[in-house]
Amino acid sequence: MLITHLNVRTSYSLLSSLITLENYLSFAKKNNLKNLAICDNNMFGVYEFHTLCQKNNIKPIVGLNVNLIYNNQSYNLNLFAVNQKGYFNLVEISSTIMANNEKINKIELVDILQYFTTGLKIIVNYTSDNYDQQLFTFLQSKLENPNNLYLGLNNNNLSLLETFQKIIPSDQIIWNNKIQYFTSDNFAAFKMIDAIKTQTLFKDNRLTDNYAWTDVIKDYALYFENITKFIADIEQYSLAKGTVIDNLLQFPTPENISAREYLKALCKKGLEFKKGKMVAQKYLDRLFYELEVINKMGFNDYFLIVWDYVAFAKKNNIYVGPGRGSAAGSLVSYLLDITTIDPLEYNLLFERFLNPERNGLPDIDIDFQDDKREMVVEYLFEKYGVDHVAHIVTFQTIGMKMALRDLSRIFEIPLDEADKMSKAVKIEANFDYDLAMQSNNVLSFFQKKYPQLFLYLKELVGLPRQTGTHAAGVILTNQRLQTIIPIKEGYNGIFQTQYSMNYLEDLGLLKMDLLGLRNLTILHNIIDEVGTGLQQKLAIEKIPLNDEKTFALLAKGDTKGIFQLESPGMTKVLIEMQPDKLEDIVATSSLYRPGPQENIPLFIQRKKKQAPITYLDQRLGDILAPTYGIIVYQEQVMLIAQLVANFSLAKADVLRRAMGKKDATIMNEMQTEFMQEAVKNNYTLTIAQEIWNLIAKFAAYGFNRSHAVAYSLLGYQMAYLKANYPSQFLASLLSNVIGDEVKTTDYLALARQNNLKIVAPAINFPADRYRTVGANIHLPLLVIKQIGYAFFNKILVEFNTNGPFKDIYDLFIRLYKKGLNRKTYEMLVFSGALDCFKLSRTTMFNNYQTIVNYLELIKVEEQRESLIVDQTLAEQPTLVNVPDDEVFIIEKEYECLGFYLSNHPLKYIREKEGYQNKTTLIKNVTLAQGTTNLLITIRRIRVISDKNNKQMAFLDCYDESGEISLTAFAGTYQDHHEALQEGNILLVNIRLGTYQDKINGIINRIKLIGKQGE
Repeated sequence: MLITHLNVRTSYSLLSSLITLENYLSFAKKNNLKNLAICDNNMFGVYEFHTLCQKNNIKPIVGLNVNLIYNNQSYNLNLFAVNQKGYFNLVEISSTIMANNEKINKIELVDILQYFTTGLKIIVNYTSDNYDQQLFTFLQSKLENPNNLYLGLNNNNLSLLETFQKIIPSDQIIWNNKIQYFTSDNFAAFKMIDAIKTQTLFKDNRLTDNYAWTDVIKDYALYFENITKFIADIEQYSLAKGTVIDNLLQFPTPENISAREYLKALCKKGLEFKKGKMVAQKYLDRLFYELEVINKMGFNDYFLIVWDYVAFAKKNNIYVGPGRGSAAGSLVSYLLDITTIDPLEYNLLFERFLNPERNGLPDIDIDFQDDKREMVVEYLFEKYGVDHVAHIVTFQTIGMKMALRDLSRIFEIPLDEADKMSKAVKIEANFDYDLAMQSNNVLSFFQKKYPQLFLYLKELVGLPRQTGTHAAGVILTNQRLQTIIPIKEGYNGIFQTQYSMNYLEDLGLLKMDLLGLRNLTILHNIIDEVGTGLQQKLAIEKIPLNDEKTFALLAKGDTKGIFQLESPGMTKVLIEMQPDKLEDIVATSSLYRPGPQENIPLFIQRKKKQAPITYLDQRLGDILAPTYGIIVYQEQVMLIAQLVANFSLAKADVLRRAMGKKDATIMNEMQTEFMQEAVKNNYTLTIAQEIWNLIAKFAAYGFNRSHAVAYSLLGYQMAYLKANYPSQFLASLLSNVIGDEVKTTDYLALARQNNLKIVAPAINFPADRYRTVGANIHLPLLVIKQIGYAFFNKILVEFNTNGPFKDIYDLFIRLYKKGLNRKTYEMLVFSGALDCFKLSRTTMFNNYQTIVNYLELIKVEEQRESLIVDQTLAEQPTLVNVPDDEVFIIEKEYECLGFYLSNHPLKYIREKEGYQNKTTLIKNVTLAQGTTNLLITIRRIRVISDKNNKQMAFLDCYDESGEISLTAFAGTYQDHHEALQEGNILLVNIRLGTYQDKINGIINRIKLIGKQGE
């Protein structure tokens, strides 16, 4: 029978153990272990471990491995919590180490000694090199119970046993070997992760097989038995310290008035501002009700905290979304300007957001423009202090792609082969070894070539590799963070939690999501561009919601770049829907999901009066009329339960939630009441049952209307800007994808389709983002490769200080010592940025050395970042203008920008070879053609095996007008596989079809024209 070990590292000791928590529990069950310990050098896995043990009736022993310094000597200790007091001492100790010394993971004993005295059992792991009884004696003098101090015996310090026996009773000498894997069979895989961690080669790794669970030395059985006694003293305890309300930060109200009264005053002020002094009674009633619920549930401070940081953002010109999630259903949120959706106007329900009958937590997620989100987090940090604000940790786990690259490095496999293996893993199989290997010819080939690489690969997949930061979540606490949860070093001086987001609510912490949304940045940039270029001050919240140009744009499917509406499927629905009001967009975004999609045709038919609108019972008409008799929203389920069975909206939300989760217990309990109340309410038993069945079906996939309205409004705003300010819209889209060559190409094509002229970057129009002048969109200098922010800023300062660059010599004189060198000059020349100097690009580039030589002649003095010149010292050389070769210039331009700008090689070939009338542009392809000829370049190719185990290929192709997916079946691929390579230019004949609402094609015939860049 196996013993329980104490000094167990789990995979949360990153790249130092193969023991995942899942495997740990399985191992315990298989070997009938009733106690399990965790003793990592952090507390990342503690809560998850504790929870799993309790669920499986196993006693969890929570420990922490610590490297501390005493009298300038380093020692290793294991600290185990005896009770809850001891656990929170571990939290303080781990936080102190991880928040200040995470990388070296060592700390002076004096810095954490105050947490040693109570609630802990301590094991000192001496080595023969660092044995010094002073540490042991010192700790004995500090502990309230000296019997809680032990000496650890392990495989590496057996020579010290005799010394230990002289200074301490034998029952305080305990077997404490470090455990990092289960059996010796795991040793090779363990060496692999150690080589990855230490960035060494596998062949150079000198580890010995010394850390397996099953390695037990019988001669030391007495010290194994002491583990049982050690464990017996440890209590069962909770890891939570108070509730969410206990731990929630208290908002600092002015003049110390109560949070309740301050919130009430702000709401009254907001109501008067938004609705005037004569307010409809329904608003007063709703406000009173919401404030009562918020106060009863203890969330006054929460609303004030959110109100405050949203107000900060808006005061500082940081764009905030109109709302997100169920929070848009709250009138209080609207009056505080947290959301901009009037919930009464849109029939949104507060109970869907905050329900007193199920004691849910408020969840106000806020979208901020993504390039300024961190300013809001920093505001919280400054306002509430370093010990009260934290980001949330995430863990990056090793997938197949990463594991193959890591193992290739430690086994010295060539980089190009590592790349092929990694690319052969499908995204959906990245964390599933068996799925990744299934029918994968590439991996099968390399498995035979490098068997040692694949032998232990499966053991590495899924291991945590490193920590990251949750993109949105922030924790705010009233007490010091480290008195509630373990924390670690973060970035920008802001701590991170050591526990991931899945466990924070259970521990009494409320997560606030501050999300960065790219579309808000785009929206902000468009409005800025309208303001600077057109001198128009545009208030997005005041645009008309019935703009004909906007709905015409959506109805014709011109949705690229529009938030949530640009997918091919959504575009197709909008074309069929022909929206003419915001509610149509709300319905489209709610229906276009798995499940509800089947109702789209009927919805459209009823909207267009091509099908009758029917109801199970006419009394449902008011609720379902806006959606033509079809249940689309969760709120409609709630309203029907209220209408039919007199359920309160809070109880209706409990029902809606139970139906959505298919909770049979709650549904059975509530169905009886629903039926009884419906009959009392003059519904027949048959109709009541049919209504129950109807809402049960739709509750499972009905959409949150509050979220749909808020996000549809944002989508409408984007569509409005595109319809009314197309050049500013496209310029902002392009600015947001600088560096993404594929999307840049797409958006430039869209700009041209909208008759917008694209102007090359220009040295005398220095911009860091795309700018508009009338119907022209000017490329920024920053889009040019090799032109980074440092050089760009020097160009900008020089331009703003001394005016435009007059000629090529003036450019060199002013910039040569400020970042202008042969490479950056080449990029400026061939991107077109120097065309203003009226010389061919070839002439400018070929005379680089001539101009540099001229600089040397006129140089008077050379300072660190500038030249002092006297142009009278030498005559400017005359540059002979050499004509440009068009094909060469096209390809050099592509090299500099990553996309084609002034011309396109396919357009050039099409015109030169006379293919205009023999081929179709991709953008003009229609299914009605049946077959057609295309002149295309292959962007990506994916080769697979068909059902007959023959190779075929899927190709992503493009021309100067757009993209298309093509398929080469086995016969075609076999005959033309040499031509079917990325970058090749082909003339193809294809048979047209569709897939996922997009036109695609099957290749019939192929002619190789050339290769991109040649």
